[in-house]
Amino acid sequence: MSTGPSHVSAFLRERLPLQRGASERTCETYALALRLFFEFTAQELKIRPSSLRLEHLDAPRVQAFLEHIEKERHNSPATRNVRLAAIRTFMRFIEHRDPAALEQVERIRAIPTKRVESRLVNHLNREEMQALLDAPSPHTRDGIRDRAMLYLGYSAGLRVSELVGLRMENLTFSPHPCVYVLGKGAENVRCLCGERRRLRCVPGSHSGRRATRQRSSSTPKVMHSPVPGSSISWRSMFGSQQSDARVS
Repeated sequence: MSTGPSHVSAFLRERLPLQRGASERTCETYALALRLFFEFTAQELKIRPSSLRLEHLDAPRVQAFLEHIEKERHNSPATRNVRLAAIRTFMRFIEHRDPAALEQVERIRAIPTKRVESRLVNHLNREEMQALLDAPSPHTRDGIRDRAMLYLGYSAGLRVSELVGLRMENLTFSPHPCVYVLGKGAENVRCLCGERRRLRCVPGSHSGRRATRQRSSSTPKVMHSPVPGSSISWRSMFGSQQSDARVS
């Protein structure tokens, strides 16, 4: 049984994006893992990747591939686990298309992940965070832009990719002024500028942890100031002389 277009294409073009709702980046990560695995297996067997058959993709071959990417490609255990997760997901997809391969699939899925040590994340104290937020000048175009990005990113706990991916169409003023952010897993997050012109976003990020995500269909909750005890009104964000800045 070939592992060619009938399975790989269906997995990457249908199973992941359509049935599981995986993001484009996730699909690319899985595609890379499978490409590396197929190239390694084909090289070991001295055949073309398009000539690979399902019986070539057994558990010993997967373990040899994982050892290869750690020793030869110098991948970290975390990356090794990502590659293994992609192969496992693909083989789980295969077992529904070829029930005869169930035992082979189960052996591959039984391969354990490697333990990854979690490193402590360094953080800024209250004074350092406030100094960072206030660093951009509120009297220049670039300063206003940078200050708004810092406040929004920190208040909502946004990833850098989520912040820089914002477009004008993500900003709306009806029925309430808010910014729609497409988060990880295609989950929408709403950050609102509510009454009294104070920034309101998802709760919890003022503690330094990632914000608890809300789907766009839920009612947004008020979030406290990004630095406890400080104000995040538009006046504090852009300074008392905002009108003096030339932003046109």
